[in-house]
Formats: sequence, structure tokens, C-alpha cells
Amino acid sequence: MNSQKLNKDPYEKLFWGTVIISIFAFLTLSTTAISSIKSHEICFSYQCLNFFFSEVMLVPLTSLAATLPICAIFLTLHKSQQTKIQIIQSSNQNKTANFFMHRREFAELCKKIEEKYPVTVNWQEIYNRIFFNNINDEKVNLSYDSSLSDYFSLGENCLKLFNRLSEMNAKVDTSDAIGLLHELNRIDSTSGIKLQLSGSVNKLYLKDEMADIGIKHYMPLKLVNGSITQTWELYFDIIKELAFFAGATFDYEESINALRRYNYVLYQEGRIVKNEGD
Repeated sequence: MNSQKLNKDPYEKLFWGTVIISIFAFLTLSTTAISSIKSHEICFSYQCLNFFFSEVMLVPLTSLAATLPICAIFLTLHKSQQTKIQIIQSSNQNKTANFFMHRREFAELCKKIEEKYPVTVNWQEIYNRIFFNNINDEKVNLSYDSSLSDYFSLGENCLKLFNRLSEMNAKVDTSDAIGLLHELNRIDSTSGIKLQLSGSVNKLYLKDEMADIGIKHYMPLKLVNGSITQTWELYFDIIKELAFFAGATFDYEESINALRRYNYVLYQEGRIVKNEGD
């Protein structure tokens, strides 16, 4: 809401309009009343003053007195309008202050995440995605709204995949295991959270070999301790912290257990290797 709209007060104009009209009406009626007296003599006796005020000036004074309560009403409405304007301005200031404080707290959370996990976090990108359209002329969103943002669906889609895999009992499919790695790459490229090759994070390769034509392709991987499961757990631990800040719920512990039997299938088949060319 802009300041020009806030400062428009119709009651102030009505008040001054009433004052001007009442003064003009009083002067007009007074002139008419005085000019209607046939004889004009200066007299300060009780009878003369009583006649002047109770008969000659009765209508002008009555009209002037009638404007007083009207002006009082407009003054009260004007005061109420000013109070309303002050409340709106204060509310807008609070929204702006809350917005910047919210961003600062989110940035601090992401900094702590970077200190805790081997990742870099693009906090501004993530903030804008989680709290989409956060600040508007009228509104500041300080909690996650799934109708405005689909950020946490990144994890929800993966949880659905995990649930599907967990329902396959003992059957372990290589293509599903590879699909988990491709999902990890998608999370790394779209979530604003990137694994860093340091400490427990190893650089590995997914080998895709077409034996009939002798072509080998190596897709770079970043895995925590070389483990698909631990890498997913790391990502989901971070997403869970972000969800808690945003007032959303995110629980993965039960679903991720389905990955444990997929963890070594690619190693057993020689699909995950340490070096290109292996």
C-alpha cells in the first residue's frame, strides 16, 4: 500500500468544508437578520441584548451551533483514520523487519549446515524456492506453502521411489539401483545443495558398458563413504532441517531402509569403479 493512499483522509476535508460553509452561512444569515431590522440604534440594555440574541440572531446562532457536533464527529472520524493509518504503517514496517530477520535466520541455518556436512548450500536460491513470492505489497510468507512452492517434493518423489523399492521384497534390480544414482545427481543439480569432494565424500564413477560395440561411458559420482544409502541419508538430513525451519514435515527414516539391499549390487556387478577406464 503506497504512502499517498495512506495519507488520504476524507474526514479532514469534510471538517474544513463544514467549518467554511458554517461560517459563510452564519455571516449570510446574520447580515440578512440585521438588515431586516427597521430601526438601528446602539443599545446595551438587557432588553436590547435579549432582543438581539434571542430574536434577531436566533437563526444564525442556531445554524452555527448545529455545525459544532458535526465538526466534532468529523474530528473523531479523522482521529480514527489517523490511528488506522498508523497501525497499517506499523504493520508494514513489522512485515519488512520480519522478512529480513527471516532471511538472516535462514542464512545462518545454511551456514551451520555447511559447517556440519560436506556440502555447499546456495541459501538464497533455496530460500526463494521454499518461500516463493515471500514478500509482496500486502503479504509476507514466513512458512512453507505447498501451493506456492514444490521444493520439498524433491524429497517426496524420492520417498515414493524408496517405498516402491521396499515393496519388491528380496528382488534387487540393477536398473533401479542405477536410477537411485541418477536421482542423486538430480538432487545435487536442482536442490541448491551440492556435495563437496572432501573428507568422507569420494569421487567414483558409474560404468556403463556396451560390450557388443565396445563403448564405455563413465558418469562421475559423489558418494559419502562410497555408499548410496549414506549419501541419501546426508541429503535427507539436510532437507529435514530445512523443512523444520519452514514449518513443513519431512520424515524419511523408514523409507530409506529400502535402499540398504541396493547399496552393493552395483559394486558386485562392477558398475561402480574408482577410476575412469577400470
